[in-house]
Amino acid sequence: MKIELVTFDKRFLDLSWIWLSDPEVKQLSGTPDFTKEDQEKWFKSLNDTKNYRIWGITADTVPIGATGLKRITEKSACVFWYIGDKNYWGRGIGNFIASEMSNEGRKLNLEYLYGEPNIENFRSINLLFKEGYKIVRYEKTYYVVKKLL
Repeated sequence: MKIELVTFDKRFLDLSWIWLSDPEVKQLSGTPDFTKEDQEKWFKSLNDTKNYRIWGITADTVPIGATGLKRITEKSACVFWYIGDKNYWGRGIGNFIASEMSNEGRKLNLEYLYGEPNIENFRSINLLFKEGYKIVRYEKTYYVVKKLL
């Protein structure tokens, strides 16, 4: 299976509406409620946003999710991803994505990346631990984890 990070275009935007409306994906990813209008406004703002980068994820050219870096500063960024197509859960794709996000962080000369996995998202938490992230604090519904680059 060939996993690639590609441009997050309208097709990923439309699929993300479906994926992030799924109660399980929404809960595990910590996605807040949003409207189609909110989503369109956000998508239109991407070209002008300097502290946010997003890619679509494909498996053998099939769109399956999204990943990126948000809240980018001179020193850090928050890493995120979601595999919206549940047929691809548990296939090791997160390992590739986490590695690629570390590479993107290094390209930006960041000191560290952090993540905010939902406390019930055991797969992501275990993956982040394997990738060298450490828990720095606990919030009500998520951990804050950090990895030095």
